[in-house]
Amino acid sequence: MDPAGKQDPGATESRPHSIGRVATALIAIAVVVVGTLVVTGALLVVIALIPHGIDAARNVCVRMLARQIAAGGGTTIAAITIFAATYLFIAIGKLPGYQLDRAGAALLGASLKAFLVVGHARGTDAGFCDR
Repeated sequence: MDPAGKQDPGATESRPHSIGRVATALIAIAVVVVGTLVVTGALLVVIALIPHGIDAARNVCVRMLARQIAAGGGTTIAAITIFAATYLFIAIGKLPGYQLDRAGAALLGASLKAFLVVGHARGTDAGFCDR
């Protein structure tokens, strides 16, 4: 109250705003604490699983995997290349000089993959039709 006996309008308004700010700060602190606990738990799980991953990696025969990839007459390598190129194009978005957007890149990649599968089923190496 001021000396004239009138109540200061700013005094009553500052109290609800300060309560709201405190509540917002407490909620933010709770969110940060919960997030920290979740991330810490996830890191502990990853650290606990590292020895299992190392043991699994030691048991993998790299030569056998290489033979399986190359066994398809190059179609597996071509499929991996098409897959990687499609997803790279989708991640980049639109390349300068090309009129192809993300949806077009996905359609082109799917078409090339289908062409590769059909060509492999017919007995050709890279999916190209015999003329």
